[in-house]
Amino acid sequence: MSFQALIASQPGNKFSSWARGISMAGVVGAIGSVIGALGVFGTATSLAHPETISQASPPLLLATVVGLFLYGVGLLWFTVSLTMFSWRSAQFVRDRGAFLKWPAAWGIWGWFVPILTLFVPYLILRDVILGSEGQDAAAKRRSLLWFWIWWQVLSGLMNVAMEYITAQDQSQAFTGWSLFAGVMAFQLVPFMMGRALFARVDADLKALLAAKPEAEPGAN
Repeated sequence: MSFQALIASQPGNKFSSWARGISMAGVVGAIGSVIGALGVFGTATSLAHPETISQASPPLLLATVVGLFLYGVGLLWFTVSLTMFSWRSAQFVRDRGAFLKWPAAWGIWGWFVPILTLFVPYLILRDVILGSEGQDAAAKRRSLLWFWIWWQVLSGLMNVAMEYITAQDQSQAFTGWSLFAGVMAFQLVPFMMGRALFARVDADLKALLAAKPEAEPGAN
């Protein structure tokens, strides 16, 4: 059955489109990570000293621009898809009686509240895995934990890199661009981990939907 037919025939499935978004965004982001990291590493000196940018290798500059664009698009797309998948999948398992430590709506709000963003989205997704009734739930929970650790560490390092890049001192800017390139390169890991993990979770949820009728409206 095609993806569109699945959504049409299973109106309770409001999560698979976002799981597919995670997968596609992971590919785009991973390609951008590799190309962009190579480009930024090669042009870090010129980026830190804008007056010398014209002396940089044109192929490296092109790789930098293309890589940064793909990386930015992939990262934004991946984050939005993951946020919406968290919300929709949490609604799905909640309506089928699964216990959630946080309301399903925190699958969205948890990404925007300081401090809570460090752990609430993770807890929502962990409850989704528990509520999906799929096999190897413990293995998927471990994968989720490692994915989340990678995501948070790289996000923190990216913030540090941006502080250095925007500093007035050019030596700090060079350090910032070098760190930025390193973060981009390692971002490949959570992109690929996320693609694999949430494809498995999506499959468990679709199997649950096929096996059990939807709960009556208003059921918790």
